[in-house]
Amino acid sequence: MRPTERYLQQATRGLWGKEKRALRTELHGHILERIEEFRLGGLGIEEAERQVLRELGAPGEVRHGMLSVHTLPAIGKASMISLMLASFLLVWPQTSAQVNGVYHRLPDGGTAAFVDLQQLKTTLETLGGTVDDPVDKVTVTVAGAPRAFSLPIVGWGGATLIQNQRTYLNTDVLLTALQNSGVDLKLSGWNTVTVQAGRTAIDIRTQDPRVNSRLYQSTLLASSSALTTWSQVPLRYEFFNTVQRPVDFTGVFQKDAVYAMIVPTFVSWYAPRAAGTSKSGTVMLTSTIHQAEQGHIRFQLAETRQPFKLFPSVQAFKAALRPYLKENALRHWDRRHPAPALLLKLSGHFGSDAFMVVDPGAVQGHFP
Repeated sequence: MRPTERYLQQATRGLWGKEKRALRTELHGHILERIEEFRLGGLGIEEAERQVLRELGAPGEVRHGMLSVHTLPAIGKASMISLMLASFLLVWPQTSAQVNGVYHRLPDGGTAAFVDLQQLKTTLETLGGTVDDPVDKVTVTVAGAPRAFSLPIVGWGGATLIQNQRTYLNTDVLLTALQNSGVDLKLSGWNTVTVQAGRTAIDIRTQDPRVNSRLYQSTLLASSSALTTWSQVPLRYEFFNTVQRPVDFTGVFQKDAVYAMIVPTFVSWYAPRAAGTSKSGTVMLTSTIHQAEQGHIRFQLAETRQPFKLFPSVQAFKAALRPYLKENALRHWDRRHPAPALLLKLSGHFGSDAFMVVDPGAVQGHFP
């Protein structure tokens, strides 16, 4: 006996005759429609059937609802049945996957955020998704995704993390797989960051704000903007365990909105071998991200004590930074030549609308 047939028998137990046949037909029709939606999303027929029956819930609950509708007058009964079944089917998209996030140092000295892979696998499967984690790649799907995407992870140190006998998946791998599966992707919240992937919500719980910051930084890295396509100045996150100091801003900050501060940093300085040549190095863009209170936000900047100047656009920021990219022109920022900086309000979207630049004239801040 197929799972749907067994479910229909259990859900209509206690009903008789013409009413039982009518209600069974109604429920069966809704199940078939929902299976077709999952199949259009890329699931096989058997997996789609399992997901539909899971989202409907226990047959006894459906039967109880049907019995209550059965006591109504004939007029309006059909519409009430449809409404009741729709309410069962709408519960699932509003349910979230709950996973824990951690922050950790990578073998190459960088840092990354991770989510508990087993938790992710277990919770996504209850929501119509899948997580396959063979040795060489990770495939993540969510209900309604146009396609599955396998992301190779062999040779990339930091794609996974083993900690306390549990395996964790790099959030960059997770978000890249979800993006490439074709679903709309958006982040929201701060204390718990919700990754909305199509109809599926993944809540990442953590006590470490660096996890939240790293998740939102992914939206900057994925945005098709001049900020990230400027190959001479890559965007990165602060190094692990850098000493940090607070910088406060007041002004047009919206409560609970997420903002980023982008500042350049000189790295990889070295003494020249040839006499008479200048020191050289690399300019990196450093992001620091946090959630605002009404009219106020505090960022934690890396230990550098360089002064800053906010710019009103990415183009103006690039123009101010460009002289420092020329050969033999690198030098430390000073009060006569403050480091260019940007304040960004983040939307949580992955794309060209990932951020908007905050007008420097609308804020006041403490600069070192």
